[in-house]
Amino acid sequence: AEVIIEASTADCIVGGGYFFLVLTIMRPIYKRFLRKRNAQEIQPADSCEAQEITAGNEYDFASIPRDRRSMICLILTVLLAAACLAAGAGLELLINGSLDGSLFIMITVSSLGIAGSFVRPIRETKGTYQIGQYLFLMFSLGLCMSLDLGTLIGSILQTALFLAAVQSACVFVHLLLCKLFRLDGGTALITNSAGLYGPPYIAPIAAAYGERQLIAPGIICGVVGLAIGNYLGIGVGSVLALILK
Repeated sequence: AEVIIEASTADCIVGGGYFFLVLTIMRPIYKRFLRKRNAQEIQPADSCEAQEITAGNEYDFASIPRDRRSMICLILTVLLAAACLAAGAGLELLINGSLDGSLFIMITVSSLGIAGSFVRPIRETKGTYQIGQYLFLMFSLGLCMSLDLGTLIGSILQTALFLAAVQSACVFVHLLLCKLFRLDGGTALITNSAGLYGPPYIAPIAAAYGERQLIAPGIICGVVGLAIGNYLGIGVGSVLALILK
């Protein structure tokens, strides 16, 4: 628990600092270093407004339908998610004999979740994202209640510096690749932010950059990045565990 909280706190510190830079000085840097968007690439204003409204409602609990059919679909989808978790826990018990690890739980839940996104009734159920965010906040609250402040304060600086170095390198490499493949500054900044922060931060960054038509593509990149990131994180963690043994 201490490791997870330490990493999350360091991520908030470093990520919050970079988010401030994205909304301020990074915008002119990207515009100067990378090309501008062509007129053919810019969508009409009404389309941009529609995308912005869609992105905003995606994180609004008030937007969840309250009719009987919608609530039944939402409850069934949550139960299906719980069944996916149970399947992952069963696989973990079958292979490792205990629930001390979470490798196969993560792989199972991620894989079944991605598979479920291809099922139209599941994908179109309103409110699943908000419920997932609520459960995640409850998990975070429970985790923070077990925090040892003495342990956190003693090691947070080292973790934050390491994370800052990794994130800076990622931003620099991404910027060079965007320059190599001649991507425009708006696309580069939005995809970079989607990879670092996920869907919730796309709308304010796109608005600050002045290209709201990138909100919907940015949200898609963020969602896909979250799914792929689970497998990359598990893979890198497994490799490092073998190397550092």
